[in-house]
Amino acid sequence: MVLDEVSSTNDYVRTNVDELKDGVVVISRVQSSGRGRNTKKWVSSYEGNLYASVLIKDITWLEMPTHLPIFCAVVLRDTIIKVRGNDDNEIL
Repeated sequence: MVLDEVSSTNDYVRTNVDELKDGVVVISRVQSSGRGRNTKKWVSSYEGNLYASVLIKDITWLEMPTHLPIFCAVVLRDTIIKVRGNDDNEIL
């Protein structure tokens, strides 16, 4: 799911969790009130950065929770390819 602008992709997911499907990736071109680690702001007023949140409602299917970062990396790569419209070797 690609949005033009949100305050925060995480806030969008939290607000719409009941309507969103498990595994959805929410991407925004502009984020006005995002938060990073240690309460740092994660914002931009223009396109060119990647703002994304992944909703995972149930991880019982995952044999080893330590594999979750690998799973997320694969989902992110697939989403970038879908948004960009190509499958080249730049995204590894």
